[in-house]
Amino acid sequence: MGQRAFVGKICMDQNSPKDYIQQTADCLHDTKQFILSVRHDINNELIQPVITPRFIPTCSDQLLQGLGQLAKDFQLCHVQSHISESKDEKLHFCLLGFFFCERDTEIFDKFGLLTSRTIVAHANHCTDEDLKVLKQKGVGIAHCPLSNFYFANGCLPVKSLHEKYKLNVGLGTDVAGGYSPSMFNAMRNCVITSKLFGGDADMDYKHALYLATIGGAKCLGIDSIIGTFEIGKEFDALLLGVESNSQIDIFDMDTLDDIFQKIMTLGDDRDIKRVWVRGRDVTIISPTSKL
Repeated sequence: MGQRAFVGKICMDQNSPKDYIQQTADCLHDTKQFILSVRHDINNELIQPVITPRFIPTCSDQLLQGLGQLAKDFQLCHVQSHISESKDEKLHFCLLGFFFCERDTEIFDKFGLLTSRTIVAHANHCTDEDLKVLKQKGVGIAHCPLSNFYFANGCLPVKSLHEKYKLNVGLGTDVAGGYSPSMFNAMRNCVITSKLFGGDADMDYKHALYLATIGGAKCLGIDSIIGTFEIGKEFDALLLGVESNSQIDIFDMDTLDDIFQKIMTLGDDRDIKRVWVRGRDVTIISPTSKL
């Protein structure tokens, strides 16, 4: 028992480097076998399989249809992908001949891939109609602010998604989409991004911490298990401490809010002293490492 994770086999059968793509039938077969192997491994009870179409341009109709069938067959299985990430993505639809359906939200829905267990990254260029569909289907959104700066040509209006559309939003890093996998950096960039909207759309460190914890848990449908410190929930937690190699200085006059804000602004993995998953100490962090 170690890290809690939702892991998927990435699926793509077109419009990608040769070494990345698979034949459609092989991709579907391997995905099904991956789901079965993870679910049947009694030593991996913290690991859950995820159906993972990379994103629309890299997946044929046949692949999406097959993945949608797997989502139906394995109803407790999550689905993850990218959606309405950038203007270039939408232009690519036209170049590929998706004239009949210019919205990737509609395509995912057509093939049964939008469910209450679906998490989509980005959603920067979703229309009002798209967002209403995502809400109706119970889809969660992974906000990836750093990656959006680099590739998405847009920013996600997180407060609007919460307040107007009542969507669940969590915080993500998009792995290699940005330069850092650190959730500290993701929280910082989340706050910075919100400043571009101004006014009531501004977010502070409290909002970012919410997205990084209970917000993400709600997207995954596990908020009754983790995401907050409440009696009856499993203990997934970090112990943070400030030592000589930290960028953070704590003073006697600092309030708890002051300390949290300093962690948000300056914290990195040097400040993580211990990690618990389901109450078990799984700490394997070098004190000199830095993300």
